Formats: sequence, C-alpha cells, structure tokens
Amino acid sequence: MNIQSKLFISPDHDNHVIMIARGIFDANAVEQILSEIEFVTTGHLNCKVLIDLIETESKIDLAALDRYTNEERRAHLRDDCKIALVSYLEDMQYTQISAVSAFLAQRGLQIALFGDVKGAVDWLSYKS
Repeated sequence: MNIQSKLFISPDHDNHVIMIARGIFDANAVEQILSEIEFVTTGHLNCKVLIDLIETESKIDLAALDRYTNEERRAHLRDDCKIALVSYLEDMQYTQISAVSAFLAQRGLQIALFGDVKGAVDWLSYKS
C-alpha cells in the first residue's frame, strides 16, 4: 500500500489530515493506515482524518484484521480522531470496506465510510 498524508492546522486550530491510499486494501494496509494516522497526529489532538481509497483494491480478511486490533494495539489507537474513509468502489469492494469501518468502530474508533467527499467532510465537520 502506498500512502501519502498531509497534516493541516487551520486558523481556528483544528487539525486536519488528508491521506491518499493506493494499492491493495487488506489487513496489512489497515495496520499501515492506522500507524500512519498515529504518526502524523502525534502531538495534535482531535484530528479529522480524510482517507481517499479511490485507487485501492479491497482484499479484506477480518480474521487477519482482528490480530492487528488486539488489546495492546488498541491502546495506541487515537480515539480522539474522527476518520472518514471515502470509497467510490461499488458492490463487493465497498461492502468489504464497510465491514472494516464497522469492525474498527466496534473497537472504539470514530470512523465511517462515505461514497463521496462531501458527505465525509460534512461528517468530519459536525461538532457533536
């Protein structure tokens, strides 16, 4: 998986990360993305992370993913960050990425999957 990320700090001191992921989206890629989020957001609270998965091919194995989200790993996950996944993929691949989003949400992450950038940005901007 090839990941490019950029942290932006807006004038109102909100922290935003834009990430573009290309390649095979599998359990290793999810681990790589979560590690990149942890690295990029170190020292920045309440980050809003937009991840564009437009150029990915989903090959998810939830059992393999479960090994990456054990108790020790979960201690390092940023539960103060909101993560929006954007995928224009259809059918089975979208369903697989949706399953990953739900899986990670059950483990405490604020994460959701969107079919378009506008929906993702609206959700990230919403103050609850």
